[in-house]
Amino acid sequence: MSIREEDVRLIQHLTSLPRRGGRVRVDLKGAAEAVRLDELKVLMGLIRLQSLGLVSIVGVPDHEEAKEMLIQAIRLLDYGFMSGKVEEYEYESVRRVMTELVLSIPGSSLNDVPPSPSLMGVLLRRRSLLISSLINYLGSKDRNSAVIEDLLRSLREVEESMVMLEGSKGLGSEALETLSKVREKLEADLLRTIIGDLQPEQLVATASWSNEVVEEVLESFAKQFLEDEGQEDIPAELKLEFELLKARLGIGEISQDEYDFLYHELTRRASELTRRRKTDVEVLERSIERLREQLDAMRSLLRVGSDLNLNFVNGSIDRLQRALKVLEGVTEEVKRVKFLIGQVQSQFQPSASR
Repeated sequence: MSIREEDVRLIQHLTSLPRRGGRVRVDLKGAAEAVRLDELKVLMGLIRLQSLGLVSIVGVPDHEEAKEMLIQAIRLLDYGFMSGKVEEYEYESVRRVMTELVLSIPGSSLNDVPPSPSLMGVLLRRRSLLISSLINYLGSKDRNSAVIEDLLRSLREVEESMVMLEGSKGLGSEALETLSKVREKLEADLLRTIIGDLQPEQLVATASWSNEVVEEVLESFAKQFLEDEGQEDIPAELKLEFELLKARLGIGEISQDEYDFLYHELTRRASELTRRRKTDVEVLERSIERLREQLDAMRSLLRVGSDLNLNFVNGSIDRLQRALKVLEGVTEEVKRVKFLIGQVQSQFQPSASR
C-alpha cells in the first residue's frame, strides 16, 4: 500500500494542528478545506493512514451522523474494490479499520456494517445457472428426482446467501443511497458556489469526486452482471481457457466451487489485459435486463415445477421485483449526477470536455 499525494497533504495538515497530550482534534470540514478534498474523502484518508499504522483514530463522535458517514465510507470502499481500483490486501486492511470504528460507537453492532458485495456477481451467475438446469431437468423425459432435489437445495443456499448480502433493503439499495448522497452534496456545493459561499475549485473537486463514485458504481454493476460479456476483447488464449473451464465443469471434472474460483481468476487476468472499463448508463440498463431474465426464469420454474414445493421461489420473485425498481432508481440518480457534473464543467471549467 503506497502513500498518495492526498495522503501527504493530509499528513501535513495533521502535523500543523495543535497537540494536546500527543493527540490532535480533527474537524472534517476544516480538514477538507485545507487539503482540498471532500469531507468523506478526508475521513477515508484518515482511515487509510490508520491502516498503514501512521495514525490512530480515537474518540469517534457518538452520534448518528458519524456512524452514517463511516457506513458510507465502507460502501465507497466496496465499490472501489468491486471496480478493481482497490487492491484486495488494501481492501481487507482498510475495511477492518472501518468496521472497528463503527463498532467503537456505543450502541453499534455488526448489523450496522454493510456486508461485502464481492460475492454477489458469483451468486447472480450461479443462480442463473441453477435455474436453467432446474428448468431443463423438470422438462426432461429422464427426470431424476435426486438431481432435482440437489439443484433445489443449491438454489435455496444461493438465495439465502443473496438475502444476507443484499440486506433488508434489497439488491442495489446501497448504491441508490450512496448516489443520492453524492447528488445532494453536489447540489449543495453548486448552490453554495453560485451564492459565493464556496470557492469554485472546491466545487470542481466535488464534481470530480462525484464522477469517480459514479464510475465505480457502474463498474461494480458491470462486474456483477456483465462479467461474461465483452469477451471479443479478450486475447484468444484466454478465450480458449474460458471454454475449457466451462467444458471441465460440464463433464464433472471440477466442482462448481472450483469453477467459480478459476473463473474469477480468469476474469481478473482478462480485466488486467484488456483494461476495459464500462462506465456508461448502458451498464445499468443491461443489468436490469439480466434481472428481468432471471425473473422470467423464476416464473417459468414455478410453471414447470408445479408439483414441487417451491415456496422459496415466491420470495425470490418478490426480491427480484424490488431490485428492478431500485435499479431503475439507481439509473435515474446516475443520470442526475452526470447532468450536475456537466453543469459544473460548463460553468466553472469552460475548457473541460463534456
